[in-house]
Amino acid sequence: MAGGDGQTGEEIEALGVEQWLDDVAEPLSLKTDRPEAVRRGYRPKEGGTQRPRGIPTSRDRVVQMAAVIVLEPIVEGDLMEEP
Repeated sequence: MAGGDGQTGEEIEALGVEQWLDDVAEPLSLKTDRPEAVRRGYRPKEGGTQRPRGIPTSRDRVVQMAAVIVLEPIVEGDLMEEP
C-alpha cells in the first residue's frame, strides 16, 4: 500500500532500504525534520456517507512507528496496573 506520497514498499526496496532509512534519519538527527502534509482520503460508511481519513507519507509513517517502538515501553512502565 502506498503512503500519502504515493511511494510503495517496492519503490523503497528498489532505491535501497538502508539508503532510504539513512535519508530519513539524517533530518531527524539534525533536528530539521518536518512532517509532510497528510493526504485526505474518504471511506464509505453505512447510509451513503463518507468518513474522512488522513494518509501520511511512507517516510512519516516510519518515523511515527519508530517513535511508538521507543516510547511505548517507557509509557507502559509508568502506568498503574488495574486491580
